[in-house]
Amino acid sequence: MNRFIMWWKTDKRYIFLGKILFMALLPILCCVVRCAIDGKNIFQVWLPGCQWNDELFYFKQVEAILQHGFPQGYYGFNESHALKLSFAAWSPVLAMPWVLWGAIFGWNLMSPILCNITLLSVTCICFVILTRPNWKQIGIFSVLFCLYTPIWRYVFSAMPEVICICMVSLFYCFAIRYTRKPSGSLLAVLFIWSFLMTLMRPYFLLFMLLPIWFMFRKYKWKGLLLSVPVVLLVMIVYYLINHFLSAEYLIPLFATDWIMAYFQGGIKAGLMATISKLYHSGGMFLAYTIEGFRSGLYAGTYLAAFDLMLLLLFIRCIVDFKQHRLGKKPENMEIHVHITFSFVAIFAALVMMYVLPEASRHMISFMCGGILVISMMDTKHYVKPIYTGLTFLYFFVFMAKDPLVYEIPYFDQGRQENLTYWEQVYEEYLEVSKDSVPGYENTVIWVLNDDTDEAADQVVKWQYLYSLPEGFGISCCQKEYLVENFSQLKSRYMLTLSGGELDQMCMEAGYEELGRREDTVLYRLCAE
Repeated sequence: MNRFIMWWKTDKRYIFLGKILFMALLPILCCVVRCAIDGKNIFQVWLPGCQWNDELFYFKQVEAILQHGFPQGYYGFNESHALKLSFAAWSPVLAMPWVLWGAIFGWNLMSPILCNITLLSVTCICFVILTRPNWKQIGIFSVLFCLYTPIWRYVFSAMPEVICICMVSLFYCFAIRYTRKPSGSLLAVLFIWSFLMTLMRPYFLLFMLLPIWFMFRKYKWKGLLLSVPVVLLVMIVYYLINHFLSAEYLIPLFATDWIMAYFQGGIKAGLMATISKLYHSGGMFLAYTIEGFRSGLYAGTYLAAFDLMLLLLFIRCIVDFKQHRLGKKPENMEIHVHITFSFVAIFAALVMMYVLPEASRHMISFMCGGILVISMMDTKHYVKPIYTGLTFLYFFVFMAKDPLVYEIPYFDQGRQENLTYWEQVYEEYLEVSKDSVPGYENTVIWVLNDDTDEAADQVVKWQYLYSLPEGFGISCCQKEYLVENFSQLKSRYMLTLSGGELDQMCMEAGYEELGRREDTVLYRLCAE
């Protein structure tokens, strides 16, 4: 207490508080400027104006949790559903910060955006408190932070990327603090933090390797043995969450055919499958990267920037090892090694097990961790920050051309009128049933796409489902599934394309039409 009072009486407190204030305002300022570029303000951002349909699932699930404890209808794909409760394919732990925000401040279309901004501001404040950066380091962090524009698109969304960014950044803040002042409490925080991260996304298990190393360094083999139960526990808990609380997706989330080849055909067949996968994925990677340089294809820009940052981190690790061999103690060497290894591991996993365009956004949180680590490196000539900054400037500013990826969704009066119409329809005809929850009687099928006489494969306006009554579930269904199983569909309602093939099938089957506006129609598929 006396130490705190003495610090408070010194002039240094003003400098420290100035750093905190500057970093707290940095995310807010970036968001204000980003909207001002479009001639808008933050409160004109509007989720139903976006083309990212994952946002609908996250938003409505949080709404249902806050209102009912869990969704009363099923969230799933092709009418799949979780074994227990009613969540979609992704871990519900991802959305817990939004749930906490909604419980305190309420939940509306602006809530995830305001929560995202607040989370970034709190993370920046913790960065100052935990790592005590000097002004040079704060300047480097701020410049790279602002140039990494994918962050700002995700801030203005109901996607959990900002939550992951904050979790990764805070992890490295705790780790830097631990390397300077090791303590049992900080080590426990690192284990708990990486535990929570893994429950959000399984590849975040990589972050548990660092506290395990700290345990090994401090307690030798005893520390390693003590870490094993923690790793097993997090794997078991994640498996249980994924097994019981997650619905089956439209397609397998991971490509494991090359792994199964080892079990089905032996080592030779497995090696051939692995080589084939590497050749195919390597060709795709090269093609996407070239296109990223040439036209700004977002998957290519993410991959190229990720690999350039990986190269800089790898070079730093080589320098650290050389200094270590000379008897010096490079600052944060263990953290540099860990984040470099994590970059390599996640890149290998994404290339081998994900579809590259979909995988690119999973790199964002790792790159934000890289920004923090690079900004804390001791440097004289700013080589790594300059190269990183130039990379971001080229790929994420000059080549930020894809409107689907970079444009902010703002309020649209025409869509709002349609949304108001559908809200009135939902209020009149849809009511959450409490007879058996969760259940299909509280589920609306969102038809992913359908064909009309004018055009094929048209996307149904799923944005109108934002107005669904709180608690309703949404099942995203492909046309092929619906046509094949039309007479056996379990969900009570269907939102489909007006004039489409499924619209015609519903009319012929005598299903009750509840509403029709422009290119969208809602049916009740079964009797009350």
